[in-house]
Amino acid sequence: FLEAGMDDYVTKPVEPVKLAEVLERWLPKGEDGGNAGRQGGEAGGASMESPQEDRSRSETLRAQAALEEGDAISGRIEEDVAAFDKADFLRRMGGNEALAMGILGQAVQELPTMVADLREVLRKKKKKAIQAQAHTLKGTAATVGAAALSALARKIEDAAKNDELDDQSDLAPKINEQWERFSQAVSESGLTKPGTV
Repeated sequence: FLEAGMDDYVTKPVEPVKLAEVLERWLPKGEDGGNAGRQGGEAGGASMESPQEDRSRSETLRAQAALEEGDAISGRIEEDVAAFDKADFLRRMGGNEALAMGILGQAVQELPTMVADLREVLRKKKKKAIQAQAHTLKGTAATVGAAALSALARKIEDAAKNDELDDQSDLAPKINEQWERFSQAVSESGLTKPGTV
């Protein structure tokens, strides 16, 4: 992106802390030398994560790195990647449980339709529609910490791009399986209101 002439960028899923850091670099400075309206942040950049959260973050980063490098999660997605990474999701939400609950509430309403839409275009073998729908599902799932569902959506998107869908006949059932795993993990997380998942 920078080589194309952009001054900066934020990758998806957007993390509020990283977005604030980029905005701070580019927004005009206030009279006190800081950015106008700047709020909070970690003191001195020190990590405030517990060892468990740190381990969870490391696992998530490894999974994301594998995806970014195009390693494509194996057929054992359900064993390799967490269905829902609560610690990482809360970290990306700045520890704000109310915000996390609101975003998860919206996601559990929208994801079933996205999953159904992707299954439908897979059934009809519409390559461009598969790519678009898988891309949308990948991003939304990543935003809410549904790492395995996001990884599977990426695998489907890549298969459509590379004209390899015929070799992936088991993808549609896996989509439902990963949605169910995520839904179950979210309902057990304590971050949703009873009866919303």
